[in-house]
Amino acid sequence: MIAEMYKRRVTMSYTLLGLVAIVILGYAYIEPPKTTADWGEFAVFLIPVVMLVTIAVLNRRHYNKIVSVDIPKSTSSIFDLDHLVMKKDAAFFPRLLCFEKDGNYVGSLEPINIPWYVYPFGFIYSSLVVHIPLTYAFIDNQENTLFTFK
Repeated sequence: MIAEMYKRRVTMSYTLLGLVAIVILGYAYIEPPKTTADWGEFAVFLIPVVMLVTIAVLNRRHYNKIVSVDIPKSTSSIFDLDHLVMKKDAAFFPRLLCFEKDGNYVGSLEPINIPWYVYPFGFIYSSLVVHIPLTYAFIDNQENTLFTFK
């Protein structure tokens, strides 16, 4: 699950890099730089490209470290635990991965039955989704839904 998260982050970085590259190339096609000052201003567009490449490389490095690590599943129920460690998953909609203090995977808290009109908010700005009333479910490590709430 952690390896999948880093893999999704790499995929999202490459997708955003492609979109930024299309915008930069489109701008260069419409308004090509002619003078050295124009080229200097055009070089500012390389900042998001460098940032996205750095994010992709770092997440790929984390993925390569974690892909062979086996995260044990918890044997105790969430109702028996007094502490949970939560890690935000990289996704368009807020999803929390829940672990015990010793690192055993307990389950995840994720939205279910997402209406069609919420998807544009998730793609544009995923933090806005928490203000929209959604039904969330806690899904344990055996993929059973333990409880839901709105």
